[in-house]
Amino acid sequence: MPVSADSPLAEWNAPECPFAVAYVPRVLDDIRLAVVDAFFSLPRGGAEIGGLLLGGYEGDRLTITDWQALECDHAFGPSFTLSDADRSRMAGMIAAAKNPGSRAVGWYHSHTRSEIFLSEADREIHSRFFPEPWQVALILRPHTFNPTRAGFFFRAKDGAIRADASCLEFVLDALPARPLPSREAAAPELRAAQARAAVAAAGAGGPVIDVSQVVEEPPVPLPVKIAEPAEPIKVAEPAPPVKDVEPAPRRVAEPPPPSFLTAQKPSHRAPWLAITGVLIGTAAGVGTFQTREIWLPVVTGWFHPPGPIAQASVGLRTLDRDGQLQILWDPSATDVRSGRDGILLITDGTQSRVIPLDAADLRAGLITYARQSGQVDVTLTLDQPNGRKVIEAATFVGKAPAAPPPSAATDPPAPPPADAAGNQDDRGKDHDQLARENAHLRATVAAQAERIRQLENSLAVEKRLLEQHSRMQNQATFGGR
Repeated sequence: MPVSADSPLAEWNAPECPFAVAYVPRVLDDIRLAVVDAFFSLPRGGAEIGGLLLGGYEGDRLTITDWQALECDHAFGPSFTLSDADRSRMAGMIAAAKNPGSRAVGWYHSHTRSEIFLSEADREIHSRFFPEPWQVALILRPHTFNPTRAGFFFRAKDGAIRADASCLEFVLDALPARPLPSREAAAPELRAAQARAAVAAAGAGGPVIDVSQVVEEPPVPLPVKIAEPAEPIKVAEPAPPVKDVEPAPRRVAEPPPPSFLTAQKPSHRAPWLAITGVLIGTAAGVGTFQTREIWLPVVTGWFHPPGPIAQASVGLRTLDRDGQLQILWDPSATDVRSGRDGILLITDGTQSRVIPLDAADLRAGLITYARQSGQVDVTLTLDQPNGRKVIEAATFVGKAPAAPPPSAATDPPAPPPADAAGNQDDRGKDHDQLARENAHLRATVAAQAERIRQLENSLAVEKRLLEQHSRMQNQATFGGR
């Protein structure tokens, strides 16, 4: 929406909105600057901020003339999630803005990791603190290279709010910088402010002074009179010369030597310490992998920025067909359709397996798994666009699957027929030996392939753990500020 910096007001009109939204361009530009500054304050999305929109409402026109930032504690991370102290602070700000021309007509906050929409937390804030039918919400989406986008959200005539997207997005281009007023231009404004202050003082019982009639005059230099001395000034006799005396030597504290000169020399045992550290790290890694069924369900909730966890029904269930366990869920469920991705944790006896799911896998609604024991625990975690996580679990209990019958590939070949003398041909013996070696090699290759697959899954889990660890370090750095 291109507007001029000199325009007193700009308007936002949408066919679905029952009223027009007018605003001072400089007010939204100041909000944009604050949002962009917070966006670049931290890596990977920065911090989200918010506050009040101040102005008035009359007839079918909402006017935004000022704004007030909310000092958010960010107790839950860099997102704009309000704590109890933040909610109390916002309630106090709304209660203080009771002037009809400068009351709370809505609120704003930035989305740095999602698009322009109202999340469930946003709708709860809007319903609790801004219940009037004419109060609006402004969502701003900054970008590293592109201009900041924004959109208003409002209540329709029936009271419903379209939360999935704004009816009319617009771009907040940067306005030109304002020059500072000169002394001559600011003089009338200064005299007017002094006059208002004098009138206020008179209302409090003080005298009224017409400062508009006061004219500053240059200071008049005072005459300087030099007094003549009454009697001649006596000049003291010069003192006798003093012999040069060598000053006593003064001890000066020597500065400490640099740290690189006082550093201890490396010991010859340093290589053994390094080898010991490597062995300890390897043992810790093996122990972590062996106990993954204990910590892995907890870690699966750390793959995304912290957000509320909801227990919702997505129809997770299991169905066994001759040892092939079908894990099913409802692809038409709301949380499944809106999920970006997910994680399926399968605990089969003493073994655990993590299966990442993308959006296409979630829409399929089915995963088939060859179970190895009589009890299989399944946990499905869905990540929502607003940071919310949906978790549901199911358990299958039944008989352990029967051992598969020996296949033709592993069965030993039939012995060759004996010759007329009843002696087996030597070539048949060689054939039996080759068949046994072939079966052994096939079993070894299959076991090696399974081991490689398990290692690949473990590496994938370790990679996601490292990413989560880095994300938690960034959040801890922000919280320390």
